Amino acid sequence: LGLLVAKERPDLQQQKVELVKNLAAGRKQLVDLEDEILRLLREVKGSLLDDADLLLALERSKVTSEEVTAQIDEAVEVEQTIDAAREVYRPGANISAVLYFVLSDLTQVDPMYQFSLDAYFDLYSMSIDEAPRNSIVTERVKALNEYHTYAVYRNTCRALFEKHKLLFAFLLTCRLRLNEDNLDPLELDFFLRGGTVLDKSSQAPNPCSDWIDEASWDNVTEVSKILPAMSGFDSSFEQYGRDWKTWYGTALPENEEFPGEWENKCNEFQRLIVLRCLRPDRVTAAATTWIINSMGHQKYVEPPAFNLDAIFAESVPQNPLIFVLSAGVDPTRMLRECAGNNGMGDRFGSIALGQGQAPYATAMIDEGVKDGKWVFLANCHLMTSWLGALEKIVDDLSSRSPHEDFRLWLS
Repeated sequence: LGLLVAKERPDLQQQKVELVKNLAAGRKQLVDLEDEILRLLREVKGSLLDDADLLLALERSKVTSEEVTAQIDEAVEVEQTIDAAREVYRPGANISAVLYFVLSDLTQVDPMYQFSLDAYFDLYSMSIDEAPRNSIVTERVKALNEYHTYAVYRNTCRALFEKHKLLFAFLLTCRLRLNEDNLDPLELDFFLRGGTVLDKSSQAPNPCSDWIDEASWDNVTEVSKILPAMSGFDSSFEQYGRDWKTWYGTALPENEEFPGEWENKCNEFQRLIVLRCLRPDRVTAAATTWIINSMGHQKYVEPPAFNLDAIFAESVPQNPLIFVLSAGVDPTRMLRECAGNNGMGDRFGSIALGQGQAPYATAMIDEGVKDGKWVFLANCHLMTSWLGALEKIVDDLSSRSPHEDFRLWLS
């Protein structure tokens, strides 16, 4: 929220910062006055009424305390006014926070997926600058949310293995729908985990054992018990067993109507749960459609093609760009073309790391930071002993204020 308001309404953010400082100073002054009075009381000798210095200090403290208290009360009122003005930007900050936690959860998919908060702030700042402008704040925030959501999707997909891109789109959609209270957490949990029957003796008998296997029936009976919206789902197989079998046997069951009242009873996500119970082979296709319908656009299931020019356009000098490559792949030629396309052809330098190359690599980085050059360090894995020093160089880039054209590429 602070970042968004600082860029959209810097006047409000400055007032907020000054107000916090003034409130802190005023409250400290009150504490100091109380401490001074206690000190004088400890040091008084004889009658309190005979100590002129103490009486004078008490009178002075009373006046000062009243003035400071009045200032604090006034500042609190102003703070409430500023906070109310800032609140119109809250939906934008909320979505931004939700999206970041989606990224942080990706470490559970693969521990290599690490996303720093600083890099995310850079991306959000870029979205604020580039999202469509609108004089109506609510419309501006809405446009920013749409722009930044896709920017996060596009930017993150570049860092994911192909097999995880649809999973990321699904997680992104789920978290946004949960944030809007448009998705039941219990339903999502069942969809992810399925159902396990602990006591088979209390389980309803399977009326369609000729085509529903034991694992599928376990899911059917458990979903009927766990999810209120699916209550009675297991008993529908006694009433509509033949219709369910016909549905089950179709090539694209996600496009077919459910038997009986279940066609109108289930929303789109609950239909996914039914598929998960009976036709798990069609879940991926149906989930893809759910993502498109929920996000309102096909682009969230179509990861952008690899484009170095686009990656460069979204990069900043302080953050290195890292290629994680398969054995035998060399991006040098592609990187040289990208440098040429962006007017950096004569300011591009590369070095293949190996024994004794550390001083040359360090010198190239120092020169690039100063003069605004691109530096490509290939095969970082061949110099593991130097990676600690390289990490410190990267950490210090922000404090060195590198030239705006500088970029550090690593593979």
